[in-house]
Amino acid sequence: IMLSLILFGVFTIVERATSNAIVDGKLLRLPPFLCSCVASCLLGFVFFLFLFIAALYLQEEMGYSAFTAGIALVPFSLVLAVTGVMAGRLTSRFQLTNLLIASCVSMAAGLLILSFLPASYGYLGMVFPLLLVAAGAGPGFTLLNTAGLAAVPPERSGQAAGVMYMFRFGGGAIGIAVASALHGAFFNSQLVARLSETPVSAAQQKLLEQPGAGEHLTQLE
Repeated sequence: IMLSLILFGVFTIVERATSNAIVDGKLLRLPPFLCSCVASCLLGFVFFLFLFIAALYLQEEMGYSAFTAGIALVPFSLVLAVTGVMAGRLTSRFQLTNLLIASCVSMAAGLLILSFLPASYGYLGMVFPLLLVAAGAGPGFTLLNTAGLAAVPPERSGQAAGVMYMFRFGGGAIGIAVASALHGAFFNSQLVARLSETPVSAAQQKLLEQPGAGEHLTQLE
């Protein structure tokens, strides 16, 4: 983390010193464009965090293999792609703000249903809320790009699109890191709780609580 912060500081200094910056600060001074970038970052954070957790849930709670979990998410990916393309065409018929609100409502509804969905419903019970999330995220990315690019001059659209993608995948990287950290912490807490119920010596329990113990146990099995 410290190294990434240092490199980010160096990158900022270099960008301000050069006349041909990758990230033009003038673009970020445009309020509509900056809002689109921040929203893209937040959407990327939520979307990639959800995708990471969904794949883990299918494998750890439902017993799917990594390949089967990927196949199970194919309908999600198809709806994501189709609705993303359709959203661009709908901007000529409906206001951009209304479309963004609809995409946010769809994604929030899907996440809410999944949060309270019992595991006994299985994969079939997850399909509809998964599709709701996809129907919200796909148009969301497209519409935020449209809103951001509309705020910059046409000759700067290429650079502006690159900046927006940087914010999106930056938020996604943070989301995956957070999900991974939460999963690791949850796994360790479950491991310690189960060890406390198992009659082992103090030395053995201390050894099993060391970082990486879970991976070693998996390899032994």
